[in-house]
Amino acid sequence: ATVRNFVRRRLREVVKIIMPENALEGINYVFIGRHNTAELKFDYLCNKIKKAVTEINQQILEKEIKYAKKNNDIVD
Repeated sequence: ATVRNFVRRRLREVVKIIMPENALEGINYVFIGRHNTAELKFDYLCNKIKKAVTEINQQILEKEIKYAKKNNDIVD
């Protein structure tokens, strides 16, 4: 339980730092901490989560554009 709580606190801190500038409006993000999360350096964890969120956002935006084009909501 001690490691689980530590990982939970670390992820909360990362979210406080990373998400205000990187989260898309109306999107829920779920973070699942593993035991090795406790062993990672904080800066490394922040960078990895920021990169993951950026990649997820890119995929979401690409799907939204594709959907909009399919429904003639936007023109190339």
